[in-house]
Amino acid sequence: MESTGKFIVFEGLDGCGKTTVSKKICEYLQNKNIPSIWSKEPTDFPTGKKIRNFLKGEIDLSPEQEIQSFLDDREVSVSKIISPNLEKNINVILDRYYYSTAAYQSSKDYPAKKVLERNLEKKFPIPDLVLFLDISPEESLKRIEKRLNLGEKKERFETIQQLTIIRQSYKEVLPPSVVIIDATKSLEEVENLCLEKILSLLQSA
Repeated sequence: MESTGKFIVFEGLDGCGKTTVSKKICEYLQNKNIPSIWSKEPTDFPTGKKIRNFLKGEIDLSPEQEIQSFLDDREVSVSKIISPNLEKNINVILDRYYYSTAAYQSSKDYPAKKVLERNLEKKFPIPDLVLFLDISPEESLKRIEKRLNLGEKKERFETIQQLTIIRQSYKEVLPPSVVIIDATKSLEEVENLCLEKILSLLQSA
């Protein structure tokens, strides 16, 4: 069977450091001449911009429209970024995937597992490694507030009650093979722990 790149996903509550860590690790791999690209969801395509407008409270979507918007954006992410790179034997490091959608977009009518099923039905690529950078809802809110002081706009879901529910929902949908990283450690420690797991995966390929 033809070899493909590895698909590595970073997940976690807002403020856990996954964007910073995943970007740094991608840069490290590239500097070591290990073919790798970094991407994120929501994407920067029009489908992703619509989601960001919703998250900032600029447009309203029903729960069904919300989930469908994420599915639409993921179709674009998979077809334009994830699959083409994996097929070219390039590792894909992704900041958020369908576990985020299941955790954040779950509701009374759409439990997290049901949202995950909607994604799995689409046969989207399954990650080779999922890293969950774990912080408490309290720590998440503290870090979010620090970003707000630097001029970032507050998004939906950024209350202690919502973050508590989201963290619990994550636990319901993350795969048994998930690697949970204590993201209260220093940024350097978190990077090293994640890098160790990623290099182990790449070396076993």
